Amino acid sequence: MTNNEKDVQAFQKMHDIYNADWDRALTVGEMTTKDRLADSFFIIFLFNNADKPLVIERTEAIATLEQAIQNLSGASRQVQNRAIRFRDSDNVAVFYEQSVEKEGRVLARLFMIEDWQKMDGTWMIVRETMETV
Repeated sequence: MTNNEKDVQAFQKMHDIYNADWDRALTVGEMTTKDRLADSFFIIFLFNNADKPLVIERTEAIATLEQAIQNLSGASRQVQNRAIRFRDSDNVAVFYEQSVEKEGRVLARLFMIEDWQKMDGTWMIVRETMETV
């Protein structure tokens, strides 16, 4: 196994844990992934037929995510078609489709792009782009 393959596997394992933490957050109603959000973290929301994206910075993003977790408590997430692409050894883009379901109903379908950066040896998410599907 090459170093590159090891890096991909290590990142994939970390991202699997990150996703499991999000799943757990929906179960217990509490956000546990804040420690993976870089100080410069922000979210870009793209809505159907919207003229411009909505961009929110870290503090507001955390409050928005915490509110979403409270509102969606008891829901489940499905992550499909995930693709992990290394830009270089310290920068990774992750693409996937996400659906959120509760009581047999699909509440949201999103196309997600996460930008990750290795900071002091730890993978941190620096930007998240969400587009409704």
